Amino acid sequence: MWALISTLLLICFSGVAFFWLYQDRMIFFPQAVDAGNRSRLKSIEFKFEHDGVTLSGWFQRGEISARKPLLLYFGGNGEEVSWNAWEMEKLPVESFLLMNYRGYGDSEGSPGEEALVGDAVSLYDHLTRKLKIDPQHIVLLGRSLGSGVAVQLADRRPVRAVVLTTPFDSLAAVGKQHYPWLPVGLLVRHPFNSLAHAATIKAPALALLAGRDRVVPMEHGQRLMAAWGGPQRTVTLDRADHNDISMYPEYWRAISQFIESL
Repeated sequence: MWALISTLLLICFSGVAFFWLYQDRMIFFPQAVDAGNRSRLKSIEFKFEHDGVTLSGWFQRGEISARKPLLLYFGGNGEEVSWNAWEMEKLPVESFLLMNYRGYGDSEGSPGEEALVGDAVSLYDHLTRKLKIDPQHIVLLGRSLGSGVAVQLADRRPVRAVVLTTPFDSLAAVGKQHYPWLPVGLLVRHPFNSLAHAATIKAPALALLAGRDRVVPMEHGQRLMAAWGGPQRTVTLDRADHNDISMYPEYWRAISQFIESL
């Protein structure tokens, strides 16, 4: 009996130690920029420095107005964002900014919740204060992990609206569902607790959920939207999963209709 208990304790301790030591690798999956994309998008390449770290992305600047807002995009945890440049053509906007997180693409540094949110706030301040873009002409689009960045930015700064793709209430809550035998809430260093910010955000929100999402099950996004402080709408794509939701025409149609309704 004691041998069995000792074995179980050893397994549990090993699991806790592994999660604590390697959780950054489980959360963040930096990707390199495709060489072809770098070449094709060279004319709109955009560099931004914050806290001594240079971030790299792409800024397509056309008309920016209440009718055609600037779309500020925050990608998923395994996403290099240059691929989205051509997807923006599906939306009623002429301007977009795609910025790779620290450690992703050509951006310097290492990713982490505090760093990613700090970069987002600093980038927003650069757009609104130095480039004189009206905050009411900025729409945030956050996908998966990026929803956590977008929510915290929307809580700290005014924006016209927020679009959240496969969002979650908190990364810790999602982790608990995947690893119920671990004290994830005590161990996670990057909790991305969107639920704690939702109630104070008054900007309208659109949430796009995937009916077959096994990475971030729908109930996490539903809980976030239930707590949202401003007007909110949820669209569920029943056949979609976490990674292919943007392949469905109704995904882009829902975002377009939402932006046009603003």
